[in-house]
Amino acid sequence: MKKFLLLFLFVLFIPAIACAQLPLVYQENFENNDNEWFVKDNDIVSAKIARGMYYLNLKSTKYSYRFWNKIYDLSSLQEYRLVFCLSQVTGTSSDYYGVLFDSDDADNCNEFKFNSSGEYYIDRREDKEYHYMIDTRNFVFIKPKGECNIIEIHKHDGVYDFYINSHLAERISVRRMAPSGDNIGFYLGGQMVVKVDYVKVYGTKAKLNIVASPVGYEKQNLGDSVNSEVNDLHPLITADGKTLYFVRDAEDFPKCGYAKDDQIWQSTLVNGKWTKAKKMPAPFNDKHNNGLYYVSPDKSIFIVSGAYDNGIYLNSDGLSMIRKTRDGWSQPNRLIISDIYNDSRYYSYCLSSDRKYLILSIQRNDDTYGKRDLYVSFLQDDGTYTAPLNLGPQINTSLNDGTPFLAADNRTLYFSSYGHAGYGSADIFVSYRLDDTWQHWSEPQNLGPSVNTKSWDAYFTLDSRGEYAYFVSYAQGSIGGSDIYRIRLSGQSRPDPVAVVRGRVVKAGLGEHIGAKVIYYIEGAANQSSNTVVADSGRFKILLPLGRKYTFYAEKSGYLSDTKVVDLTDSLNYCQIVLTLDLEKLRQGQSFTLKNIYFPAASPKFLPQSYPELNRLVMFLKQNPNIRVCISGHTNNIGTREELVELSLKRAQAVENYLVEHGIDESRLEIKGYGPSRPIADNSTPEGRRLNQRVEVEIIK
Repeated sequence: MKKFLLLFLFVLFIPAIACAQLPLVYQENFENNDNEWFVKDNDIVSAKIARGMYYLNLKSTKYSYRFWNKIYDLSSLQEYRLVFCLSQVTGTSSDYYGVLFDSDDADNCNEFKFNSSGEYYIDRREDKEYHYMIDTRNFVFIKPKGECNIIEIHKHDGVYDFYINSHLAERISVRRMAPSGDNIGFYLGGQMVVKVDYVKVYGTKAKLNIVASPVGYEKQNLGDSVNSEVNDLHPLITADGKTLYFVRDAEDFPKCGYAKDDQIWQSTLVNGKWTKAKKMPAPFNDKHNNGLYYVSPDKSIFIVSGAYDNGIYLNSDGLSMIRKTRDGWSQPNRLIISDIYNDSRYYSYCLSSDRKYLILSIQRNDDTYGKRDLYVSFLQDDGTYTAPLNLGPQINTSLNDGTPFLAADNRTLYFSSYGHAGYGSADIFVSYRLDDTWQHWSEPQNLGPSVNTKSWDAYFTLDSRGEYAYFVSYAQGSIGGSDIYRIRLSGQSRPDPVAVVRGRVVKAGLGEHIGAKVIYYIEGAANQSSNTVVADSGRFKILLPLGRKYTFYAEKSGYLSDTKVVDLTDSLNYCQIVLTLDLEKLRQGQSFTLKNIYFPAASPKFLPQSYPELNRLVMFLKQNPNIRVCISGHTNNIGTREELVELSLKRAQAVENYLVEHGIDESRLEIKGYGPSRPIADNSTPEGRRLNQRVEVEIIK
C-alpha cells in the first residue's frame, strides 16, 4: 500500500516538476507601464498601474470587459506556462473574473473564468460568439474575495493544463481551444475591482527550421506605383512575370476604418519598372469584397472570390470562374466544391497551374487542428472539386495557417503560419509534398530573415521560372499598412523547375489557327486523368512539371488531330517548348494508331495506363456521331501466325468492348485481327517489334 501511494504521488507531481524546469522568459511586476497596458478612466471602466499593481475597475452593471495586451510572442514558444496572480477586491462574489490567453483581441479570445464563490468555467470566444469548452464547475481551491488566486496555464504536447492555486482543474486539447493569437489579458464579468500582482511567462523557444540555403537577397518594396497608403494584399504574378494582380483595401479605408469592398488591381512590368496600378473593371470587381486566386498561364481564365451564378452574387463561400471569350469576358460562375463551408470569416485559396488541385485555407468543425488549416480539393472529370481534405499535422498547427501558394511543380507549397516557429506574428514557410496522398509533407522550413520579419508576412507567389517571389509584409518602412515586396530566390527556397509549353492548333496543310480543346496527359501513368485547355483562339500556354513524358492532341468535332509527345523525363532545367497540333478534316479512309494502348505480353487485356487514350477515342466517336470505324489489331512476328491473328483480334475486341461500355453503339464498330501481316517497321529490332504491336482505327463511313 505504501508503494502504491508513493507511485500515485510521483505521478501526481509530474506536471509540476515539468513546469518547474521551464525557464522564466518574461515577468511583469507592474512597476511602470513600459509594456503599454490599457490605462483609462471613463464612465464604464477604469484601469491604472499603481504601487506595483494593475487595478481594473468595471463600474457598470450592464457590461463585461476585457483588458488585453501582447507582452510576449507566445507562438514562438514550443512549450509555455503562464502564471497570473490576481484577486477580487470589491464586488459580488458570484460575478466572474479571469484571464485571457492565446487571444487575438476582445472578440476572439480564450478565457479561463472563476468567481470568489468557488466556481470556474472555460470558454472560447470567436467573432463575439461564445463556445463553452468546460461548463461551470465547483472547485474548493479557489480563494475568496480579498485573497490572491494563482492561475497557471501550461501549454504542452498538444494540450492546455489549467491550475488554480497549484491544483490541476482541467486539461483541454489545444486543437479544441483553437488559439487565435499571442495576446493575454483579463476579464471582468460584473461591477467589481480586480487587482493583478504579476504576470510571468515560462517557456522554451521553438527551434527555427530555416531553409538550408536561405534566400540571401535583399527584398525590394515595389514602390508607390503598386503600393498605397492603405493595405495592399494578395499579389498574384502571371506565369510570364509581366503582370501583377493584387487586392487593395477600399479607397475610403482611412475614413471609414475598415475595408468595405476590397478591389482587384493590376500593374504591368515595362522596361524593368512597374506601371501605375489600375483598378480592374467589371466583371472582376463589383460592390462585394473582391479577390483573385488564379490566372491561367495564357491569361484566359481568372478565378475570383465568392459564389456567382452568371454574374449574380450568391454568397461569400467558394470561388467563381471568369473566361475570356471572343466577345470579351464571361460573367463569373461558381466552381462546384463538394461540402464547402468555412467556420471563419477569413479565407484564402490557391489553384495549381493546371487547376487539378485547389488549396484552401479555411476552418471546419470536423477536422481542423485549431484555427484555419490548409486543405486540398481535387478536380473531378465532371469539372467539380472533391470535399476538402486536411493536409495533416505536418503542415497545420493549432494557430492560423493560410495564404497558400502551390508552385507549378505541384509539390512545392508556400504558406504563412502563426504556429510554426518564426520571427514573430505570421511567417512564410515552404514544404514539399512527398507522395500522392497529400498527407505526407516535408517539415516546413522558414524562409529566413530576408523574407520574414517580426511583423506579419504572407501571400507568397512566384512566376513560372521560380526566380522572383512576391509577398506581403507589414515590415518597417512600408508605404501603407501592408506593402508588396519582391525578392530573388536562391537555393532550396526555389521550387522544382518546369517547362513552359507555348502551343497552337492549326488546320493541317493550311497553317490557319482554329479554336479547339487541347488535351494532354502523362504517358504511361496508371489512373491518370487528362487535362483540358480551351484554346478558342487556336493558341494555348501551359506549365508542365519535369521528369515525365506527356501526350498532346486537339479535339474538335469534324476533325482528326495528330498526336504530339513532349518528353521531359531527362530535363533538369527550366525550358520553353513550342508545339503545333494539326487538325485534319474527317474523310472516309482516314486511319490513325492508338499510340498509348498497353497490353501485357501475349495478353488481350490492356493495362490501366491505356485509359486516357481509350477515353480519347470515346470522346472522338461521341463528338462525331455519324461516322463508323474499323478497329484492327496488329502484332509482331514472335509466335505462330494462328496465335498472333487470334491475339490481334482479341485486342481489337477489348477496345470495342470498352467503347460499348462507355456509350458507343456497337453498330458503329467493326473489328479485325491482322496478326503480323501488316508490319510498319522492321521486326528484327526490339523497337520495330514494339511499333508493330499496335491497334489502328480507320474511318469506314
